[in-house]
Amino acid sequence: MLDILCTNKNRILKQTYISLPNMQLRVLASKKRKERKAKDIKTQRMQQALKNEGYSTTASAK
Repeated sequence: MLDILCTNKNRILKQTYISLPNMQLRVLASKKRKERKAKDIKTQRMQQALKNEGYSTTASAK
């Protein structure tokens, strides 16, 4: 009986140790995603501003 309890406890400990780094990775990934999204929005605003000024945002070979 005690052996079963020990293995269960170890399993629970292993699960928590495994899930901690995963959580940190998930948080890091979402942070990166938010930064990328903000960067995209900033780029879009810049392009829109340039278009409003009459500049072409797409590079074209002439």
